[in-house]
Amino acid sequence: MARKARHGAGGQTARLLVGLLVFLSIAAPVISGPAGSVQKQGNPFLVGAYFQARQLKDQAEQAISRLEAEIQRNREVAAKSRKLMELAAQRSDDNARRAEQTAAQALKLAEESIARNEKTLARWQAAKSRAERSMGELMRMLKEGRPGEGAILGQVSSLGGRAQIFRRDGTTLNLEGDMPGFLSPGERIKTTDGPVEFRALGGRATAQLDRESELAVLDEKEDKECFELVKGRLHGLV
Repeated sequence: MARKARHGAGGQTARLLVGLLVFLSIAAPVISGPAGSVQKQGNPFLVGAYFQARQLKDQAEQAISRLEAEIQRNREVAAKSRKLMELAAQRSDDNARRAEQTAAQALKLAEESIARNEKTLARWQAAKSRAERSMGELMRMLKEGRPGEGAILGQVSSLGGRAQIFRRDGTTLNLEGDMPGFLSPGERIKTTDGPVEFRALGGRATAQLDRESELAVLDEKEDKECFELVKGRLHGLV
């Protein structure tokens, strides 16, 4: 999978100004040495990954707020439906029976919506937690002045099961819980019993790697980010 992004001059200028302001706000403090004062600059790849994580955190917070409100509305509908069913059960006329049937249907729909939204809410809460941990890890790297051995081209935003990241140095990272998962050139991510969602292209693309699938992150070329599907299925949205 390879994508090449093109932007107008105005948009590039605006993004550049924002990026510079952001860089200045999080750059490491000035340190003194024999050659005088030297300011450690932030790794641009880490800075970009940090803002991908922050974007995910903001998106998760918005989704969580919306879902919690929807769940509360459906709980209120369910409570009113139960009350109406209790009142209707005290009568035996046709209107009462129709009201009871309508209330029962409304209760069923409300309970189904609550169950659905609670599952989605749990996924977004996990995504928020993972994004927060990613932000913390990336900020630590920036403060340490971690050298840029390779660009961070993607980061895991959601886990639907077990997954592993195979590093260039031969080590393996088992992803679980809200553990941050960053993808760099030369690395592979492999899923087992569930899908994994990750973000790429500076946060502009979201991809889902299905269960029992494997994806390789290739070396970055010019302004292209390249991925190779080794096996399985991959769904992407840019």
